[in-house]
Amino acid sequence: QSSFGQSVTPSQKPTSTVKGDSRILYHDGPVMVGAANVYAIWYGCWDETCRTGNTATKAILSDFMVNVGSSPYMQVNAMYPNSFGQTPSGAVLFGAQSFDQYSRGLELTATDIQAIVRDQIEGNHLPPDPSGIYLVIASVDVSSNATGFCVPGAFPHHGSGFANGSQFKYAFAGNA
Repeated sequence: QSSFGQSVTPSQKPTSTVKGDSRILYHDGPVMVGAANVYAIWYGCWDETCRTGNTATKAILSDFMVNVGSSPYMQVNAMYPNSFGQTPSGAVLFGAQSFDQYSRGLELTATDIQAIVRDQIEGNHLPPDPSGIYLVIASVDVSSNATGFCVPGAFPHHGSGFANGSQFKYAFAGNA
Protein backbone atom coordinates (compact mmCIF):
# COMPACT_ATOMS: atom_id res chain seq x y z
CA GLN A 1 0.00 0.00 0.00
CA SER A 2 1.36 3.42 -0.96
CA SER A 3 1.38 6.47 1.28
CA PHE A 4 -1.54 7.76 -0.77
CA GLY A 5 -3.75 4.94 0.56
CA GLN A 6 -3.91 3.13 -2.76
CA SER A 7 -3.44 -0.65 -2.63
CA VAL A 8 -1.66 -2.44 -5.44
CA THR A 9 -3.25 -5.74 -6.38
CA PRO A 10 -1.21 -8.65 -7.77
CA SER A 11 -2.82 -8.11 -11.19
CA GLN A 12 -1.41 -4.55 -11.26
CA LYS A 13 2.19 -5.61 -10.69
CA PRO A 14 4.50 -5.98 -13.71
CA THR A 15 4.65 -9.48 -15.14
CA SER A 16 7.99 -9.14 -16.92
CA THR A 17 11.46 -8.14 -15.88
CA VAL A 18 12.70 -4.61 -16.38
CA LYS A 19 15.53 -3.94 -18.80
CA GLY A 20 17.84 -1.95 -16.53
CA ASP A 21 20.98 -1.87 -18.68
CA SER A 22 19.86 0.70 -21.25
CA ARG A 23 22.22 3.57 -21.99
CA ILE A 24 21.32 7.24 -22.07
CA LEU A 25 23.33 9.68 -24.18
CA TYR A 26 25.14 12.12 -21.89
CA HIS A 27 25.65 15.62 -23.30
CA ASP A 28 27.97 17.04 -20.60
CA GLY A 29 25.25 18.84 -18.65
CA PRO A 30 24.99 19.03 -14.86
CA VAL A 31 24.28 15.78 -13.02
CA MET A 32 22.27 15.65 -9.77
CA VAL A 33 24.24 13.53 -7.31
CA GLY A 34 22.76 11.86 -4.25
CA ALA A 35 19.12 11.07 -3.53
CA ALA A 36 16.49 13.60 -4.56
CA ASN A 37 13.05 14.34 -3.19
CA VAL A 38 10.25 14.77 -5.74
CA TYR A 39 7.51 17.27 -4.95
CA ALA A 40 4.27 17.04 -6.92
CA ILE A 41 2.32 20.19 -7.67
CA TRP A 42 -1.09 19.19 -9.01
CA TYR A 43 -2.02 22.12 -11.25
CA GLY A 44 -5.60 22.57 -12.44
CA CYS A 45 -8.50 20.34 -11.43
CA TRP A 46 -7.55 17.05 -9.75
CA ASP A 47 -10.52 16.28 -7.48
CA GLU A 48 -13.92 14.63 -7.86
CA THR A 49 -15.46 17.84 -9.28
CA CYS A 50 -13.60 17.33 -12.55
CA ARG A 51 -15.34 15.60 -15.42
CA THR A 52 -12.07 14.54 -17.02
CA GLY A 53 -11.12 11.45 -15.01
CA ASN A 54 -8.23 13.23 -13.32
CA THR A 55 -8.76 11.47 -9.98
CA ALA A 56 -7.83 8.08 -11.49
CA THR A 57 -4.82 9.60 -13.24
CA LYS A 58 -3.72 11.24 -9.99
CA ALA A 59 -3.91 7.89 -8.17
CA ILE A 60 -1.78 6.17 -10.82
CA LEU A 61 0.82 8.97 -10.89
CA SER A 62 0.95 9.16 -7.09
CA ASP A 63 1.65 5.43 -6.87
CA PHE A 64 4.33 5.78 -9.55
CA MET A 65 6.08 8.64 -7.71
CA VAL A 66 6.04 6.76 -4.42
CA ASN A 67 7.54 3.62 -5.96
CA VAL A 68 9.79 4.68 -8.85
CA GLY A 69 12.73 5.63 -6.61
CA SER A 70 13.63 2.06 -5.80
CA SER A 71 13.01 0.70 -9.29
CA PRO A 72 15.54 -0.55 -11.85
CA TYR A 73 14.42 2.34 -14.10
CA MET A 74 15.96 4.86 -11.71
CA GLN A 75 19.09 2.76 -11.26
CA VAL A 76 19.91 3.39 -14.94
CA ASN A 77 20.69 6.99 -13.93
CA ALA A 78 23.43 5.76 -11.57
CA MET A 79 25.45 4.66 -14.63
CA TYR A 80 26.13 8.23 -15.78
CA PRO A 81 28.89 10.14 -13.98
CA ASN A 82 29.53 13.82 -14.42
CA SER A 83 32.93 15.18 -15.49
CA PHE A 84 34.16 14.77 -11.87
CA GLY A 85 33.18 11.07 -11.77
CA GLN A 86 30.23 11.67 -9.42
CA THR A 87 27.12 9.63 -10.19
CA PRO A 88 23.49 10.00 -9.17
CA SER A 89 22.47 7.54 -6.47
CA GLY A 90 19.50 6.39 -8.52
CA ALA A 91 17.33 7.05 -5.47
CA VAL A 92 14.26 9.27 -5.64
CA LEU A 93 11.98 9.80 -2.66
CA PHE A 94 8.48 11.22 -2.67
CA GLY A 95 8.73 14.44 -0.66
CA ALA A 96 5.29 16.05 -0.56
CA GLN A 97 2.44 17.32 -2.72
CA SER A 98 0.44 20.51 -3.08
CA PHE A 99 -2.43 21.78 -5.20
CA ASP A 100 -2.82 24.87 -7.36
CA GLN A 101 -6.21 25.45 -8.98
CA TYR A 102 -5.39 27.51 -12.07
CA SER A 103 -3.47 30.40 -10.45
CA ARG A 104 -1.81 31.09 -13.82
CA GLY A 105 -4.69 30.17 -16.13
CA LEU A 106 -5.11 27.42 -18.72
CA GLU A 107 -2.17 28.28 -21.01
CA LEU A 108 1.20 28.24 -19.23
CA THR A 109 4.49 29.83 -20.27
CA ALA A 110 7.89 28.83 -18.89
CA THR A 111 7.67 31.88 -16.61
CA ASP A 112 4.25 30.72 -15.36
CA ILE A 113 5.55 27.23 -14.56
CA GLN A 114 8.49 28.67 -12.58
CA ALA A 115 6.07 31.00 -10.75
CA ILE A 116 3.79 28.09 -9.81
CA VAL A 117 6.72 26.35 -8.11
CA ARG A 118 7.98 29.57 -6.50
CA ASP A 119 4.49 30.34 -5.14
CA GLN A 120 4.19 26.88 -3.57
CA ILE A 121 7.57 27.25 -1.84
CA GLU A 122 7.11 30.87 -0.75
CA GLY A 123 3.56 30.12 0.43
CA ASN A 124 4.95 27.31 2.64
CA HIS A 125 2.93 24.66 0.79
CA LEU A 126 6.15 22.84 -0.12
CA PRO A 127 9.56 23.01 1.55
CA PRO A 128 12.52 24.74 -0.10
CA ASP A 129 14.83 21.96 -1.28
CA PRO A 130 17.76 22.87 -3.57
CA SER A 131 18.37 19.14 -4.15
CA GLY A 132 14.71 18.42 -4.84
CA ILE A 133 12.74 18.19 -8.07
CA TYR A 134 9.42 20.03 -8.26
CA LEU A 135 7.09 18.42 -10.78
CA VAL A 136 4.19 20.56 -12.05
CA ILE A 137 1.58 18.09 -13.27
CA ALA A 138 -1.17 19.79 -15.26
CA SER A 139 -4.71 18.49 -15.62
CA VAL A 140 -6.03 17.63 -19.07
CA ASP A 141 -7.50 21.09 -19.70
CA VAL A 142 -4.17 22.93 -19.24
CA SER A 143 -1.62 23.39 -22.02
CA SER A 144 1.74 24.99 -22.55
CA ASN A 145 2.27 25.72 -26.22
CA ALA A 146 4.94 28.32 -25.33
CA THR A 147 7.21 25.58 -23.93
CA GLY A 148 6.68 23.30 -26.93
CA PHE A 149 4.50 20.87 -24.99
CA CYS A 150 2.89 18.41 -27.44
CA VAL A 151 4.82 19.89 -30.37
CA PRO A 152 6.59 17.24 -32.51
CA GLY A 153 10.34 17.41 -32.01
CA ALA A 154 10.11 19.64 -28.90
CA PHE A 155 12.04 18.67 -25.80
CA PRO A 156 10.31 18.15 -22.44
CA HIS A 157 10.11 21.38 -20.48
CA HIS A 158 12.28 21.63 -17.39
CA GLY A 159 14.60 24.16 -15.81
CA SER A 160 15.43 26.00 -12.63
CA GLY A 161 14.28 29.08 -10.76
CA PHE A 162 14.67 30.84 -7.42
CA ALA A 163 12.44 31.07 -4.33
CA ASN A 164 13.40 32.63 -1.01
CA GLY A 165 16.96 33.12 -2.31
CA SER A 166 17.45 29.42 -3.04
CA GLN A 167 17.54 27.66 -6.40
CA PHE A 168 14.99 24.98 -7.32
CA LYS A 169 14.75 22.50 -10.19
CA TYR A 170 11.43 21.83 -11.88
CA ALA A 171 9.79 19.90 -14.68
CA PHE A 172 6.40 20.23 -16.36
CA ALA A 173 4.16 17.32 -17.30
CA GLY A 174 0.99 18.33 -19.10
CA ASN A 175 -2.06 16.13 -19.67
CA ALA A 176 -0.46 13.32 -17.72
